[in-house]
Amino acid sequence: MVSLAMSLTTLDRIDDHALAVELVRLAGCERESTAALVAHLAEFDARRLYEGEGFPSIFKYCTTVLQLSEDAAYNRIQAARAARRFPAILERLAAGGLSVTTTRLLAPHLTAENHDFRTLREEHHRYEEELAALSARGFLAPDQQWRVSELKKLKLIAKDRMETLLRHARAATHA
Repeated sequence: MVSLAMSLTTLDRIDDHALAVELVRLAGCERESTAALVAHLAEFDARRLYEGEGFPSIFKYCTTVLQLSEDAAYNRIQAARAARRFPAILERLAAGGLSVTTTRLLAPHLTAENHDFRTLREEHHRYEEELAALSARGFLAPDQQWRVSELKKLKLIAKDRMETLLRHARAATHA
């Protein structure tokens, strides 16, 4: 790991373009790391492994062992619990479409009864799997090429509908 002091002293030596490119890369890494942390936290919480470490709650484990602030711990725990019910949340966290705070706020509205979101997520996943299988074939017949095009459209429609549901849930939390 590069020491922060070392990287701060060398940043003035890189050109503007390289700095901008690195900044974008690091932001992406941070989003992916957050999504990975939330995914691992979800499993750790589900297994109640914090108890084996001598902690009465996942919250206490996060603030003590992971050294997260109280609000960071709370947001990540709530996001992790929501992600166990709706794994597509992890994709949105990694892509920057959701933050852990927004996920925490949306979680009460993304219930098991929200069948539309779950159905759309499952559809999106099926389209993704079928696209991957077709892409793995290499050469595609014309009807297969048409199917790839159709799957991409269906996948985009499902994603747009999921985004609409999320926007409505966000609006409901602010109302």
